[in-house]
Amino acid sequence: KASFMKIISQDGDEVAQDLRRKLEDVQDKIGELRPKVEELRNQKDEEQVKQQDQNNTVRSWSEHLKTVKILLNKRASSEKTLQKLKDELAEFELTAKKEKSVMKGEIQKGVRLSLQAMAQHGKANEGYIRHSQEKVRLLVKSSNVKAAHQRAQGELQDAKDSFSGLERDAVAANEAFKKAKNTLEAKKAKAEEKYPLDDEEGNPLPLKVKVEALDFETAEDVEAAMEDCQQRADVIVDNPEIVRTYERKIQEQKLLEEKLDDAKNFRASKIADIEQKRAPWQSSLQNSIALIDSKFSAYMAEMGNTGGVSLDTGTPDSDGNPANFEKWGIKISVSFRENTKAQVLSARVQSGGERSVSTIMYLMALQDMMVSPFRAVDEINQGLDESNERGVFKRIVQNSCGVPKKGPLDHNGQYFLITPKLLPNLYDMEE
Repeated sequence: KASFMKIISQDGDEVAQDLRRKLEDVQDKIGELRPKVEELRNQKDEEQVKQQDQNNTVRSWSEHLKTVKILLNKRASSEKTLQKLKDELAEFELTAKKEKSVMKGEIQKGVRLSLQAMAQHGKANEGYIRHSQEKVRLLVKSSNVKAAHQRAQGELQDAKDSFSGLERDAVAANEAFKKAKNTLEAKKAKAEEKYPLDDEEGNPLPLKVKVEALDFETAEDVEAAMEDCQQRADVIVDNPEIVRTYERKIQEQKLLEEKLDDAKNFRASKIADIEQKRAPWQSSLQNSIALIDSKFSAYMAEMGNTGGVSLDTGTPDSDGNPANFEKWGIKISVSFRENTKAQVLSARVQSGGERSVSTIMYLMALQDMMVSPFRAVDEINQGLDESNERGVFKRIVQNSCGVPKKGPLDHNGQYFLITPKLLPNLYDMEE
């Protein structure tokens, strides 16, 4: 501490000596500038005297000029004298102008030198003031540093004493924590050995669920709960019937679990059988739908539209098994406009005429897949414009009057079209 204060004192003395030296230099410079300032002032006075003489000379020449002008007026005949006087006057004016310009420059130079000297003097004074202020600030700062150092030494000692006490408390607390932790782990192991929370397969037992459901925040809460449980256990009366009922319920639960396992196995076996039978059946169904789709697409294309038929198997369940067959169905997609994606046939999307065209084309595609003695449709042409009605009638005639397939039971059957009106010049059925 004494060394630190000695260093600070030496630094303050060196700064003070440096400031004194700088102040003496400034005062010496001011002493050197004062004779120059006096000299410049004397020069200024002399220039003012010269200026006064010049002004007197100018006034004298002005009076002389007036006299000359009077003489010129009186002696108009003396042209030679007048011209001479004019030349003298011009020469005088030129000389006066030159002298006036020289005097003006000298005066400006003197004034400029005076101003420069005054500015240097002002700067010297400002430097002196700044150095004085810096000296005072350093002295004040030195005093503050000494006081702050003393306070810091005291606070450091207090902090050391406080840290030593805290360190001892921390060591004691750590030892107590380790001891409590070891005791708690031993009690926990003993409790889990006597009352396990998980079975041999790692599945949680009912006791674990109840323990996790407990909402205790402090040791006092746990002790209060333990006392409450002990009181309830003390009032329990030994009842053998309750024990037998409990054991019987356990046996019933085991039987139900066995039945549940059997039911799951039976279900899995049936699902496997269904899957084994479903694969070839679904493949055959897909082939039939592919044929219907091919004919339906061709029939729609003949009328300038697009369409397709596909199998909708629904959404699989959470286990990944296919949906029930009751959720399966046929999905018909159609489009009646160019560059438009086909959409599922629906009353919300297609008009009545578009749905009628789609339906009859689908029936025509189905006609080739099954044998029927006759078919009848009622007013299928209602709601159709002329172009669609002619296209639909042509397709009905072609499907009904075509060459039958080979085989004793293969035939096209009869087709009854019931309608209150027909367009003229329809497709010729006789062909």
